[in-house]
Amino acid sequence: MSLRLENPNGQAIRSVEDWLLLAHPPDAAAEWKDFHSAKELARAYFRTGSPAVPEEMVALLNSRPETQGFQIDTAVAGKSIIADTHWAKKRYSDLLLYGQRGQEKIVVAVEAVADQPFGDTIGDALMHGTPDNPRPALMYDLSRAVFGRAIDAELRRLRYQLLHGVAATIIEAGNRRAAFAVFVVHEFLSLALDFDRVMRNDEDLTAFVHSVPRGHEERLSCGTLLPLTTAQGEMGVPSDIPFSLGKIRTLLPLDSGGRQRPAAGMQANRQYLDR
Repeated sequence: MSLRLENPNGQAIRSVEDWLLLAHPPDAAAEWKDFHSAKELARAYFRTGSPAVPEEMVALLNSRPETQGFQIDTAVAGKSIIADTHWAKKRYSDLLLYGQRGQEKIVVAVEAVADQPFGDTIGDALMHGTPDNPRPALMYDLSRAVFGRAIDAELRRLRYQLLHGVAATIIEAGNRRAAFAVFVVHEFLSLALDFDRVMRNDEDLTAFVHSVPRGHEERLSCGTLLPLTTAQGEMGVPSDIPFSLGKIRTLLPLDSGGRQRPAAGMQANRQYLDR
């Protein structure tokens, strides 16, 4: 599936090198490395030499009737979204995909991850707040908007980055007058990673999914797109834009020569790979 890939200013991204130059992540020096999520996300969209939606994403969107057949035509790397209307707090998005099926528009936000965490827990982030930093108040607002309740002991254990990312995706879908929004975690695995951290991320994502209204008891396994649900419609997060959560995975070669793929050396982590 080919597409136009650009930065937030509309400049075309025609290579992995362009991605770094025109839409680099906030901490490019630390993140733009082999096996790290930022660089591997860019590579995933240039496997054929020109911008194209990876087959993992195509399969995920085709796995549910609501998104089956959606044609993604434009991708924007490194865009910041105003993640609410009250605090004007921006949310950096690794990649946003825009497309439609018939007359219905869709917005897909891609959160790339290797073994880095999904940011602080909500509880830790609340403790770090200062009078000059509105993030604690913003978290209380976004909790009511997405989860439909105030922050309690269960929600304090969740990762703020996931809450902020889902809220921003729904808001962007509303801005685009889309029929619904999709938030996808794209996991990149290799033997270079710390699998304790990888599994921690999996547990954090599962906990988040369970806390969403009409959440699901099952684990969000790779290749799964959950049924649509809605936010509670507070603090600028629309209640009339259904959203879904999904996860895909890419197994990376250990080196550029393609030797020793992870499946050949991860027998101790076979249970995780089968999730």
